[in-house]
Amino acid sequence: MNKDFELDQDGDLFFINGDFSLAPSDQRHVEHILESVKGEFKQHPTLGFGIVNYLKTNVSEAEFIRDLKVQLEQDNYKNCKIDLINGQLKIDV
Repeated sequence: MNKDFELDQDGDLFFINGDFSLAPSDQRHVEHILESVKGEFKQHPTLGFGIVNYLKTNVSEAEFIRDLKVQLEQDNYKNCKIDLINGQLKIDV
């Protein structure tokens, strides 16, 4: 389990007693990969799934899941379980 600076609901840094708060960050990392498009992470220009772009296309469910797994593996999330059932996306890292 990765830890990183905790963010509040608005995406701003969360402080406790005037200091940065650390929290498990795997879910947040997955959310960032889902929402970002390739090129947004300057140190990793090929990382980014860009889910909004997939919503506008007619890709198959298998292709969608495969592309998402490839992106998650770039951030060392190996063997993720991804389910897409009735339009609901569930990712287990």
